[in-house]
Amino acid sequence: MENWLINQILNKDKIEYGSPGYWEKERKAKLEAFFKAYAKRFTDAIQGMKPDVDGITSSFAESFIESSPAGIIAGKNDKKFKEMIPKGYEYYKSIGT
Repeated sequence: MENWLINQILNKDKIEYGSPGYWEKERKAKLEAFFKAYAKRFTDAIQGMKPDVDGITSSFAESFIESSPAGIIAGKNDKKFKEMIPKGYEYYKSIGT
């Protein structure tokens, strides 16, 4: 076990499929890709590109929680949510985001 662990530490980029470190590396890569794509869609919309409504809604669960200084609400990932996304980005731009 000790030799395996030392080998994994020294060869961080060569973690074997199924090893304990593999799943952590896999999860981290997926999370980084998710947030990178989310940030790109947000930035593109703020900079005036047409919001990728389908990409944005795919980042949300069927139901979700939103919080702001106005309070906390539960939202649904539905047709109304899709309609509100472009309006939300217009608001962000209007306040200088």
